[in-house]
Amino acid sequence: MTESTDGPFALHAEESSVLVHGPSFTPRPALDLTARLGDERVPRVDVRFGRLPPGFDDDDDTRLVAPNVPDSFDSDRVYRVGGPDSLTEYGVALTRVFEDVDGPVLVELDSLTALLQHTTLDAAFRFVHVLSGRIDREEAVLVATIDPGAHDEQTVATMTQPFDVAITGEEGNRQVRRR
Repeated sequence: MTESTDGPFALHAEESSVLVHGPSFTPRPALDLTARLGDERVPRVDVRFGRLPPGFDDDDDTRLVAPNVPDSFDSDRVYRVGGPDSLTEYGVALTRVFEDVDGPVLVELDSLTALLQHTTLDAAFRFVHVLSGRIDREEAVLVATIDPGAHDEQTVATMTQPFDVAITGEEGNRQVRRR
């Protein structure tokens, strides 16, 4: 089912994964995740395959899962992995996050485009498929981006499959596809 949306997008309680089509550096659409996560502030997991965030605030409740994290990011909320192609290590790190966090979690994949620069389409699809299944079983939501301008239509379609919701288009002309 496809619908148009210009305001905040509300996730349904049974939906656990959202893929936003667009460059990762552009702002994501406003997402209302309360139907799935409740209205309390939830811990966020920032999963990076490429560039690191500009800083890591030790005072907020964000976890970071990433390769090549500098020592300045030293915290018990940083989960280091060997490299952006170490998908098994990402899975293990995310399992540890779910064990460490009590309650709902928002998992944000920085960019599937960055992931696809480091691994094959098949490996990336399997990783996201397994992760979205795990997210569905947890009290969690997965939000990811993919830059459709960086991939052929088949790659974008393949990487969209594991997600409950896909948001395409630009602000003022967004389309939402629900599985």
